[in-house]
Amino acid sequence: MTNSDVVSTTANPLQNAGLNSAMPSDQLPRLREFLSTWPALKEIFGDLLRLQLGIDASVVNAELRWRLAKRRDPAARTGLNEAIDSGAVVAFAPPALEREIQEHVGEIAEYAHVPVDRVLQEWQQFRKRVHFYDPDPSTPPEPDCVDPDDLPYKLVCEQLGAHAVYSRDHHLRQMSVPVIWVRLDLTIRDYARASSVRLTLQLGTGFSFMIGFGALVGFVKACRACLRILGQLPNWAKLIVAAGALLVIVHPKFRVMIADLFQSGRRQFENLTPALGEAFDTFMRQLAVADATAKNSYTEILSKLPATRKRSAVVMARSICLLNKEPLSLKEIEARMRKEGYVSKSRDFKTYLWRLLRNDGRFVEVYPGHWTISAERVAASG
Repeated sequence: MTNSDVVSTTANPLQNAGLNSAMPSDQLPRLREFLSTWPALKEIFGDLLRLQLGIDASVVNAELRWRLAKRRDPAARTGLNEAIDSGAVVAFAPPALEREIQEHVGEIAEYAHVPVDRVLQEWQQFRKRVHFYDPDPSTPPEPDCVDPDDLPYKLVCEQLGAHAVYSRDHHLRQMSVPVIWVRLDLTIRDYARASSVRLTLQLGTGFSFMIGFGALVGFVKACRACLRILGQLPNWAKLIVAAGALLVIVHPKFRVMIADLFQSGRRQFENLTPALGEAFDTFMRQLAVADATAKNSYTEILSKLPATRKRSAVVMARSICLLNKEPLSLKEIEARMRKEGYVSKSRDFKTYLWRLLRNDGRFVEVYPGHWTISAERVAASG
């Protein structure tokens, strides 16, 4: 494994444009939430990538080794770490991951020349980003199970409907598990960074336009109101207003004042024009870089994803309830399923969903009409 496989490097166009620090990928979850509350904006800007991936011990082992032996800046993150923090990747794992890491703590400590406690500390920091799920055992036993230690990762992927397992273990491929390799980390990270910049710039421009347009509309309405008020004045009052306007126009001092005002405004505008043009050009170039980076990385990610598998209603409900942590009503579960693209032919989907959850031992009804994943299924998440 090379350092470039996991290190969050700075060699990308957005970094050179100085946008990553101002608009970090960490704000992408807030932008995603904002778009979800405005369906019209979601139609304009489209869906944001959100990969649900199982991760195994080979990936976490590489993560911990880099953190402890290679990292010089305590704030530096691997591509996977940043991808998870941005919400572009949601990480699932079975409790077996916890046991495997505990078994290799001594090896990692020896590799990094650090105490075991230091390894455990870094592991505790990273495991907060992982959603643990204890899968049901396969029945009957898997005929192509090359390595029994890898079976829990396959079951988590299947029972939660994850897109794939993030792994460097060739046994999983031999077990017909959809697998993505670690080197895609940086592509997902670049997508998250570019999407954060693109959305921030586009949303900011859109709101600025709306505010500017609103001010113009307000000015026009104010002018119309003034004209309407003038139209309602008696004739003698109209004559006074007209005489005052005429006096302003014909009086030499007033003419000079008006001319100076217009000249001053024109000079200020001419002085600002080069700066405004340069700022607009910079803005458009930065937006173009972010848009191109987001599109290119998105295309690359999709090209390396395994074939999409249709998720059943109960599988989709499992991942939704596991990710939410708090009990959800049937109405909320249904709404989130439809947001993720689930289409039902059932005339009474709410009743159908209730039956599915009631008959599945993974779910528990915490209080009437509100469901979550059974505590036994997430025992390792702490």
